[in-house]
Amino acid sequence: MTGAIWTLAAAAGPQPLKFYGYAYDLHSNRYLYTEVHDQRADGERWLGGTIAYYAADGTRLGRKTLDFSQDPYVPVYRFEMDASGYLEAIFRVDDRVHLRRRLRSGEELKETAVPRLASMCADSGFHALIRARFDELMSGRPLHLQLAAAGSLDS
Repeated sequence: MTGAIWTLAAAAGPQPLKFYGYAYDLHSNRYLYTEVHDQRADGERWLGGTIAYYAADGTRLGRKTLDFSQDPYVPVYRFEMDASGYLEAIFRVDDRVHLRRRLRSGEELKETAVPRLASMCADSGFHALIRARFDELMSGRPLHLQLAAAGSLDS
């Protein structure tokens, strides 16, 4: 579980946001890795950015790029692990969400598409959806959503 929380200040035009997230094992509290975020936002709207993941010894584990220009809750993104070559991505969002995955270097990329539903989010878009519907959640009403998961090529 990571400990990164970000608050967007209302600003004129896109603003860079740079911050760190730290992941710890929930049972032992052992430090696992650091996330280095370099994001762009326009007021409350998350536009996109990058996240680099680093092991405790400083070795880069992987990198993710995010782009919310096609959908505020289903980002076009690419996440790749350096050592294994694992890759997952959403590469297009229209009336369908187009997913891609490779389990390790040298393997064929697999692709599929799932219907884009009004209540759908994916990856870091979950955070954006929760922020947008926070008042509803705090009122006690349930929030129904569909999660597109590129890692399992499904929703």
